[in-house]
Amino acid sequence: MTTRESRTRAGAPVSVFGVGPYAAGMGPALPFFARDGGVSLDTAGLVVTAIFGGSIVTSFAVATRLHGCDPRLLALIGLVLIAAVNLGIGAFGDWAAILVSALALLASSRLVSSQPRALATESAAS
Repeated sequence: MTTRESRTRAGAPVSVFGVGPYAAGMGPALPFFARDGGVSLDTAGLVVTAIFGGSIVTSFAVATRLHGCDPRLLALIGLVLIAAVNLGIGAFGDWAAILVSALALLASSRLVSSQPRALATESAAS
């Protein structure tokens, strides 16, 4: 195993763990989303549903279509999208924009976590 592979294997759990804190951070932010979007707190709860819905759709895409792509490229695209989506959540007060941004947020994070998933698949195959 090369040094690069060793570093990647050591960093893989960190990238998976990194997805959780900002997904969990949406709960305390819901009152602000409700206020800024002009909706009730119950309706703002759809943000959490959208986050995990985006995750499921992207996991499916990675598993069925994107598994042959370079995981580093997918991770880079995911990081760029996460930055753009976070700016979108902060910049737009419109409810639809907040909901779409939330959907894209965890979808982007699944691209980032594709690297550890590829490692797990590679390890299981060998």
